Amino acid sequence: MPALFSLSYLLKPPWPHNPFNIVMEEIPDACDLYIDRSFCCSLSGSDDNEPGHRPEARDAVIERRVLEVIASFLSGCHGRPCHALDFGANNGWMTLAMLGMGAAVTSVEPQPDLAAAVRASATLNCHGARSTVLNVYACPSYRSANWRCLRKRQPKGHWRGAGGMPLAKMGLTSDHGKMRRAATGSVPNVTGVSIEDIIYSHLTGAGVAVAGIAVPGAAVADSAAAGMAGAAGAIRRLAAHFDLIKMDGDGPESSWLAALEDLFSGKLSGTWAATGRSPLTLTVDAIILEVNRGSPPYVGTLRRMQKVHGYDIYRMNGGETRRLITPSGWDAFSPLGTFAPLTRRRSRRHDSLEDEILTARAMHHLFRYHQNLTLEQWSTALEGCAELLLVHRRVMLLPPRGVPSFAWKGSKKLAPEATGVDLDGVVRMMTNA
Repeated sequence: MPALFSLSYLLKPPWPHNPFNIVMEEIPDACDLYIDRSFCCSLSGSDDNEPGHRPEARDAVIERRVLEVIASFLSGCHGRPCHALDFGANNGWMTLAMLGMGAAVTSVEPQPDLAAAVRASATLNCHGARSTVLNVYACPSYRSANWRCLRKRQPKGHWRGAGGMPLAKMGLTSDHGKMRRAATGSVPNVTGVSIEDIIYSHLTGAGVAVAGIAVPGAAVADSAAAGMAGAAGAIRRLAAHFDLIKMDGDGPESSWLAALEDLFSGKLSGTWAATGRSPLTLTVDAIILEVNRGSPPYVGTLRRMQKVHGYDIYRMNGGETRRLITPSGWDAFSPLGTFAPLTRRRSRRHDSLEDEILTARAMHHLFRYHQNLTLEQWSTALEGCAELLLVHRRVMLLPPRGVPSFAWKGSKKLAPEATGVDLDGVVRMMTNA
């Protein structure tokens, strides 16, 4: 444990998360998981008093909005069974936040050194018993179109907060600014595993090693199909429930979401089809995913998630520059004591497709998309969107009907100006949703 501690940095996420130590290097004080050697100190805040420190590194990597979602759906997990999936764990910042809330977390990360760092961080913070780390590529399914994802290959330095994977780890050298393949590289090949198998490994526990590198992913489905046949040959269904799934892979989020929607719909793929029906009954309370400009979520998938599977869909306020919420909870761009309409600064095409919500659980400032949007309207709604939050309607996200006393008193103390949004009206909008 002292050896792991020497490789770690103390991170202090905002309340209600507790501080935790995260392993960010393989050699003490080297920060050698990153090109920029000052990144670890900047992220941990240990250089805040030094000239040239970069506090913006913390905001860029440890997104406050995602931490608020984690706190909203995993709060109280120390007293109840909770399960979370972290697709694209990277160095494990969000995995550690989930574990700190008391959830059992399965983390998926294709970069071997970062996956090892996540395991070490979980052990260092005494969360090892609730943490499962899979060093694999998460692939949408066994469909023939995804065979490239399922084959073994070497990670190519996926995004890292300080400029990418060190060249030596990638087996590259720099020749006058041009990247050339070196004689040796320290990054092993990593296999791809379907999302179905990742979820099944989470259910069985014993499937984790199978879902890794030792056995191809298809074998997991074969063993699952055999194990689910009862004495009379009937297929037993396994129920998988996740309180939260986080998707952040800088590209494949749309295909991951489509794969989940297939599981919700009971669609069969590959060796699962031999059983005649899907052996998994999957329920998920909330899904937070990054919207990648190069691969936006399939609008058809979002429409089906909303209309068929019972999800409300929210846009997080990332990239929203028309509000500046102060620490005291007011909008700095509005007249004192008011929340002026967003159109007061500028109008956007998607304004008519969403409702603004100022607070919900631990989340501050998000937008709920209207029901029954057309595919064209969904394409418009996603303009400028950084993260999407999908919440099943069985989960009470907003307060019940009836104005809370503290909100009523607050709205009366600060009478809004005529140019602003009536705070009583804001509360009514939230409580009547």
